[in-house]
Amino acid sequence: MIRLFGSICGLFVFSSTILVGLVTGAAPGDLIPRAVQGMLCGVALGLVAGWIGMHIIRDGTTPVDEVEEADHESKPTASDDQAGDVTVVGG
Repeated sequence: MIRLFGSICGLFVFSSTILVGLVTGAAPGDLIPRAVQGMLCGVALGLVAGWIGMHIIRDGTTPVDEVEEADHESKPTASDDQAGDVTVVGG
């Protein structure tokens, strides 16, 4: 999924760079290297955005039971104390 998003972004940047270059009348010698550079940058940014999006989706789809168990295990409760333990201070 991450690589798919990166490749889509790279293809989009490449094709839009080619189209803008053709419309503006840029020379092919200047247009192709810019389009390839744009494609590489688009793939890199797409991979980062896909990675972030995947983590957001994973965090949002974590089962509620696992979250509640993790919260319960980390918080001490009154029932965790031993009944009958008394500490005398200053006495």
